[in-house]
Amino acid sequence: MSLYHQCLPFLGPLISRTPFKEFQKSPPLPSDFRLSYFIRGKGHRRFYTPESLSIDYNNRLAVSWLHSPVCFWYNASDYAGQFSRFHNSTHPNRFLDETKLFCARYIDDYDMCRAIARSAANGHAQCEYNDDEAIKTLSRIESSCDEKNLPTLLKRGCIMGTLHFLCFVIEVSQQRISASGFQSFFKLQSWKDLWEPSELGRLFSLGLSQYGPNAVEGIVEPNFKSTRDCLFWLFLGAHHWFHVEHRIQPWNHPDAEPDNKFCCSQVPHGGETEYVKGLISRLSVEDRSWLVEQLIRHADEFGVCKDLGANIFNYLVVIKLNDVDFWLCKLLEDIFCSRLQYVFEYAIGMAISEYNRENEVCFGSRSKFETSRRHLDRLLRKDTDLYKFLKLSAEH
Repeated sequence: MSLYHQCLPFLGPLISRTPFKEFQKSPPLPSDFRLSYFIRGKGHRRFYTPESLSIDYNNRLAVSWLHSPVCFWYNASDYAGQFSRFHNSTHPNRFLDETKLFCARYIDDYDMCRAIARSAANGHAQCEYNDDEAIKTLSRIESSCDEKNLPTLLKRGCIMGTLHFLCFVIEVSQQRISASGFQSFFKLQSWKDLWEPSELGRLFSLGLSQYGPNAVEGIVEPNFKSTRDCLFWLFLGAHHWFHVEHRIQPWNHPDAEPDNKFCCSQVPHGGETEYVKGLISRLSVEDRSWLVEQLIRHADEFGVCKDLGANIFNYLVVIKLNDVDFWLCKLLEDIFCSRLQYVFEYAIGMAISEYNRENEVCFGSRSKFETSRRHLDRLLRKDTDLYKFLKLSAEH
């Protein structure tokens, strides 16, 4: 296996967190650089400029597409083929410093996988799919990946991005793929040994949030060693599990990031809720404690959603109010050992803010929090509802 393919699983996050200017050659393209092209059927002449080129390169590098492969469908277009025209015809690349983090090869793989996924869709919009057409599309993707001898990691990325595109909707009434259709994907013979546990967690958590237990009944737990192992991968792979009602007013501004209020789209239906609560009810106190600790410990490697802290709070801390201080203290002690402490404080603060709104009562009134409040000074953020209620508790 080449060095590039050994690095690929973590290359995306590294590239996406590196300032874009680090990938640009110096000196840059001359400001008067132009690629001229015509709009088919209209006869209008247009120009592809360095500014357009910069946007297209940045779009491909700013998101770790193997961790968010649905961006095939919503990001990094190739309008009129001008990006490909430039990227594939200039050697060495006149814009990109190809020696930095395999960035040119990374873009090549992105564009190839994007082309495979979009070609297999045959131009269908999401609303035009049904179960049968979805199976055919996924089969075409597998065949194309095999023909091109793509590494398994890239093949899985193509399939996962397409599956998310096919199944994810905000409103249940928009759903075109059925729960049984979703489940049938995992009965494909070629899928039997295809997925890693972390990827199964992402796929099953998607099915749960969209369809509820019917989509995953009988196929989730057999893929994991135990109930706690199952919950571990579901939580780490979950997007769209933090549910809030529509707000006319902006989100409680101290807890909201200025550039992105939430990590992912807010799905109101919450099909996963009862299933996840049922699994958690089967855990012993020791297993529940293990789960909280391991979720925090492995979030930086396998976690996909910055709302993970809110999900841990809602499902594993606020279960019984008479022991909520113990579990919140446990959660805080774990996040203080995490490199993602700042992110966890943000997410827990959002969950507390939503708890206050939903229950029309301050979360801090539910307990004296004698144990948790001792950790007040170890919090990094002083502007969240987590800090506010612990400070209020300490003052009383």
